[in-house]
Amino acid sequence: MSATKSQVRRCVYCGDLVGWHWQGQRLKDGSKIYLDAQGRRWAGRRCASCEKKRVQTAIRFNRFDRELLTRELAARGYRVKKFANPIVAETAGKTCHIPVRKACTDGRAITIEEPLPDDSAESCVLLFSSSRVFSRQQIQQMAAAKTLQIFA
Repeated sequence: MSATKSQVRRCVYCGDLVGWHWQGQRLKDGSKIYLDAQGRRWAGRRCASCEKKRVQTAIRFNRFDRELLTRELAARGYRVKKFANPIVAETAGKTCHIPVRKACTDGRAITIEEPLPDDSAESCVLLFSSSRVFSRQQIQQMAAAKTLQIFA
């Protein structure tokens, strides 16, 4: 049997048909390395484009950020279907795409990391980042008063 085997597979995430070529290469763990038509690697479930988006989202939003976003959207009646950027959520039987931008405040001005898309998204999530310095005593007082919530 030839080491080069080509076929077309459907990406289970985006649904596109993508070339799936195995050229006999394997990773150290024994899994096969597949290439698409542009020579980008993929495992066979997610095409290279979907895998790139998944990795970028994982790097961009850590578990803490994702939990905050999910709670906020749930409080507003959304159910997150796909956590990517834009977030795919459902509300009242309608699927919508919600872009996420990191933001910070400086006085009264809000600065976002990049412009919002020009599409017709009816909502946008601004994920604010801030930093404050607290003494150990202040943190203990907030914990005792139950005004400090620890994400675990």
